[in-house]
Amino acid sequence: MAGTECITPNADKTAHTVMKDRREWVQRKITGEPAVFHSGAAIWIKAGDEDVWISPYALDWRKTYMERVRQVAATGIDGLYVDVPYWMTHFEGWENSWASFDDFTVAAFRAKTGLDAKKDIKLGDFDDAGFRAWIDFRSDTIRDFLDQINRNAKAVNPRIKTIAEIWPGIERPAVLVGADVYSLYPVVDVLSHEYDLNEGEYLASARSQLDWLLFQVGMITFRAFAGEKATWILNYSWDQDKGINPADAMKNLAMSVIVTGSNFWDAPGIEMQGSNDLLARKHLFGWIRRNERTFYSPRTSLPSPLDELSIH
Repeated sequence: MAGTECITPNADKTAHTVMKDRREWVQRKITGEPAVFHSGAAIWIKAGDEDVWISPYALDWRKTYMERVRQVAATGIDGLYVDVPYWMTHFEGWENSWASFDDFTVAAFRAKTGLDAKKDIKLGDFDDAGFRAWIDFRSDTIRDFLDQINRNAKAVNPRIKTIAEIWPGIERPAVLVGADVYSLYPVVDVLSHEYDLNEGEYLASARSQLDWLLFQVGMITFRAFAGEKATWILNYSWDQDKGINPADAMKNLAMSVIVTGSNFWDAPGIEMQGSNDLLARKHLFGWIRRNERTFYSPRTSLPSPLDELSIH
C-alpha cells in the first residue's frame, strides 16, 4: 500500500482525482503551494498521471485509508508493505519546505503545542525551540500513522506483519521527511530500508571506500535500533554499470549486507522488477540458505566490562 503518496493514472482524462475533488487533503508549502506533481518529477510518475502527497491529518482520507488496511488484512495475507509514508520534502523544489502547512496539519500542531506553525517557528533554524517542536511533531506524526496501520491490520489478522519501506537512513533526510527509523522500529514488524547514503554513490559497483564505510555504519545502526526485529536492505549492485562483472558487484553487496545481520535485497534498478543476473542471484541465495543459521540465528549481547565493575 502507498503511504501518503497517491497517484491517479491518466488524471488528464479522469473525471475524479484528489486535486479535482479533495484538494484540501494535500500537503502544502508554507507559501500554500500544493504537493502535486506530474511526469518528470519522478520516474514512476507517467505522462498524464497526477501524483499528490496527502496530509496524515486529513481525517476523512485517514478514515478511508484505515478501512482499506483492514480490508486488505482480512484477506489473510501474511504481510502489509507500506511504501514511503513521508512528509513531502524530497522532490525538486521541496527539499527545504519542511512541509506540510496544510490547514489540517497546522491545526493539529496548534492543538498539541499552542504554536502557529506559519508564524511562531523559524523555519530551518535548529536553535529555535518552535522549529524543534515542529521537527518532533512531524516525526511523531509518521510514527503514529504507522502505529495505527499496524494496529488496524492486526485487529482483523493478528498474524499479519507490517513492513514499512523507508528511504532515509541516519542522515539529514530522515529529519526532512519525518521518517525517523529509531522511532519507527517499535511500531512495525519490519523496516525495509532503500538505503543509498543520500550523499554517496548508490551503486555498489562504483562506491568508494568511504561510501562503503558509511553504508556499513548505517546498517549496523539499523540493527541496533531493530533489536530482535528484521531489517531489510534494498539496494542496487550495478544497474547496467559498464565495465564491471555483475556477479562480483552482486556478491560484494550481498556480503556487506549479510555481515550486519540484515536481509539482502538487490534490485536490478530503481524500477525494481525482474532480476539483475538470475544465475548469480540463484548462486547467492543458495549460499545464504546453506549458511542461514550462521548469519541469522538470534544473538545475545556480550556483557560490558562496565557491567562487571558495577557489580563489584
